[in-house]
Amino acid sequence: MTADATPTGPNFTAADLLTFEAEHPHPAGKDTLIRQRFGLTRTRYWQILLQFAVTPTAQQLDPITCRRILTPRPRTTRRP
Repeated sequence: MTADATPTGPNFTAADLLTFEAEHPHPAGKDTLIRQRFGLTRTRYWQILLQFAVTPTAQQLDPITCRRILTPRPRTTRRP
């Protein structure tokens, strides 16, 4: 079984999550969409997505989205 065919839920594969992330790159309202579409928490969504993004299959499917997902973002610091 290949990584893109790996079932991660009753109605979706890891490749579906990657496609969703490419269509919704900004976080505004994404938590609600993730819960409605996949029935996942934001944490579980990112766990599955990050695990899939490092695979050759994901890199071939959408290298730009994979690179964006895997590039560390600078941490912001809160001011008191």
